[in-house]
Amino acid sequence: MENFMKDIKLPPEDELGIIPLLEDDLSPANRDRISKFSRFMFAYDLLQDYWVRPKLHRADFRIHRKILKEAVFHITNCNILDIGCGTGRLIDYVNKENRYTGIDLSYQLLKQAVKKARKKGFSQYRIIEGNAEHLVFEDGSFDLVLADTTLHMISDHLSCLYHISRVLKNKGKFICSVPTVGLNQKFDEKWKEISAKRNLHCFTEDKLVNLCCEYGLNYRQIATNGGVLYFKALKGL
Repeated sequence: MENFMKDIKLPPEDELGIIPLLEDDLSPANRDRISKFSRFMFAYDLLQDYWVRPKLHRADFRIHRKILKEAVFHITNCNILDIGCGTGRLIDYVNKENRYTGIDLSYQLLKQAVKKARKKGFSQYRIIEGNAEHLVFEDGSFDLVLADTTLHMISDHLSCLYHISRVLKNKGKFICSVPTVGLNQKFDEKWKEISAKRNLHCFTEDKLVNLCCEYGLNYRQIATNGGVLYFKALKGL
């Protein structure tokens, strides 16, 4: 992987092809998330499509896939960072001519992301066990940052958004899907209760617009799907 952000000093890959970069002093919330994800690693993608999306998010997983694919499949020859990549679901939609970096807390989920990245045949890729709240990459390292239904689970989302803006190049793009209240009444009723119990963020679209503005990102809605909002935010425009 020569010439792929070679200025960044990262540990070598382990025997499974994962770069270990997770700090020892993780917050209790992040440790709890790792534990929960690990328990469902073998059925994680199926649970997302057939339980989380329809039951919690009130969204159609087929529409979810279509929106994300249309948002990213045409992008080529770029450095892409996938925040909270999990099993690497977005790899299916990203053109293989891009240079891909996936980062997630869960080592168990990343095992599947490695397999998908290898099968995809990216020009260059890295799979990193790390924390999106403390990105180590240099300023302006990426053309595109992706976050698929993960921002609401990141405890220190303000730190994460700061780093997303920092590592994006000028005119770089942040594409995000996130559960959002105010889009679907059935979703709203349940999500306010669930988010409080599970320590998840309860965003409104106005809140997301303001957060993007605060970190120098120009918000634009792409679509909605049940209780899920899809948006892109351009840096420096």
